[in-house]
Amino acid sequence: MADLDARGVQARRDRALREELAADRGVKKALEKFEHRASGYGFRHRRSLLAEAIRLNKRMAPAVSEALADCRPALGVDTPVEVSLVPKPVYAAFLSRGRSGPLILGLSSRLLEEFTPAELRFVLGHELGHALFDHLGIPMPVTATIEDIGGTLVSRPVQLRLFVWCRAAEVSADRAGPLCAGDPEAAATAFFKMSGGLSRP
Repeated sequence: MADLDARGVQARRDRALREELAADRGVKKALEKFEHRASGYGFRHRRSLLAEAIRLNKRMAPAVSEALADCRPALGVDTPVEVSLVPKPVYAAFLSRGRSGPLILGLSSRLLEEFTPAELRFVLGHELGHALFDHLGIPMPVTATIEDIGGTLVSRPVQLRLFVWCRAAEVSADRAGPLCAGDPEAAATAFFKMSGGLSRP
């Protein structure tokens, strides 16, 4: 797995739209506005997690630590990752990033209770795929909806393209998941569990 260039699984539409949208004037203005609002106050999402979730370490969650140790070299992601356990009764995972510091990975309590190690690696691979392909560089939906006094900074057609790009970005992340899972069947079951919320086979 480590010899494979994980960037090769990125969906063509994801790559093309990402480049196009990053060059759009309205998107650039929206990102500047977002950066201005976020600066000086710390990473609000991380602060809320520290208040509402449990930050995990190796001793508390060895299975997560082992899965991360497998996934990071498989995808070539060497950025530090901070993992939080979010008390939710649904299968859920997310990845976010502040202006500096580690990637913030959130995993729901139900997911950690019920996913096998290989299924967990699929989920981690999916989330780290977002970092690998720099999907976090255009945060959504805020980029499409952020406003100034004249209204949204991104035009309606570009807003629609941003949401189309989000779907393509999910395809890329779904392709990164199996590179970490190392088990096609486990990757498939994890995908359907995440999509449908069912715990039974």
